[in-house]
Amino acid sequence: MYELYLPDPFVIAIALTFATALAAWTFAPNGTPSVIISSWYAGIFDIIAFAFQMVMILVTGHALANAPPVMRVIRAITTLAKTPSQAVVITFLVSASASFLNWGFGLVIAAMLSREMAARMKLDFGWLVAANAQAPSPSSVGAQFDGAYALVSSVKVTQTYRNRGGQMGQCADRTAGPLTVAQGQAQYTTATGYRLQGPVGPQGQLAMRSLTPPGSNGYQPLDIIVSGGIDNTGIARARQISNSCSYDFVWQKHP
Repeated sequence: MYELYLPDPFVIAIALTFATALAAWTFAPNGTPSVIISSWYAGIFDIIAFAFQMVMILVTGHALANAPPVMRVIRAITTLAKTPSQAVVITFLVSASASFLNWGFGLVIAAMLSREMAARMKLDFGWLVAANAQAPSPSSVGAQFDGAYALVSSVKVTQTYRNRGGQMGQCADRTAGPLTVAQGQAQYTTATGYRLQGPVGPQGQLAMRSLTPPGSNGYQPLDIIVSGGIDNTGIARARQISNSCSYDFVWQKHP
């Protein structure tokens, strides 16, 4: 019944895309069709690197979880459970431990272990789903990078740019505001007052963006994209790219 009436996830994604575009056209300032379409198109390529990383994590996690040695371990673990309560506790502990190694690996292990547990004994499958839901998600894993980061260096990547009139100009020296990461979300303010924000991946990947709508004079929107990463020592490195000049920033996490 569930599979019969629930639409395919791709259909839901398309429907939500049109619903979001309609809401932007109705309520957003300067929400013209050209701005909405250009922003949607630019947004795809803005997150494509991060999306590809997530796909690779899931694919490699699935391949590892389906390896014969891992399957033998899963079946051996299921024999430890003698009661439904023990099955739920074991499923939670194994899923959480696997998620700490890699959240994609933990996601697949959780599903496969739940299936083996349910096949071995009669129990409420909902309890297994609830146990798997307690495993760390990508956002909770990324939360290990939460904190305040102070700017320690700024390097101008491009020296010149072409202005709207077609003339060459000199890129100014710029700094950036402090970097703040909270609940897996990063943000900072540029020297010119634009606020950039975006997610922090489970391995510390940074992907931030700020898109301002075009002015009434017809100029193109200002699109600022930031990509980089945070390492385990608390150093954040990112490159800020805009329509004109680019900069490399380095932040150090406060102790």
